[in-house]
Amino acid sequence: MIWGKETNDSLIYQEILQEAWPTFRQLHPLGFTFQQNGTTQHRSKSTEKWLLENQWNVTQWPTNPVENLRGLMKILWKREDLTIWLT
Repeated sequence: MIWGKETNDSLIYQEILQEAWPTFRQLHPLGFTFQQNGTTQHRSKSTEKWLLENQWNVTQWPTNPVENLRGLMKILWKREDLTIWLT
């Protein structure tokens, strides 16, 4: 697993990935799945296009799983389905 500092600029993010590519390939010669969360620079159309064009195998990871769960609970609560979901 490799962790990196995030940037809020999609083009800078893509440059960082381009520079990291040789290292990723050296560490994982049989291939790898690149995991990123749902921040703006990861979801931008230009980044998605860049990843596709450069044939990166990517999986998405929630930005904050706790917030995702909290959001789901709010939706269910408003629909009054929360009691069914919790049982």
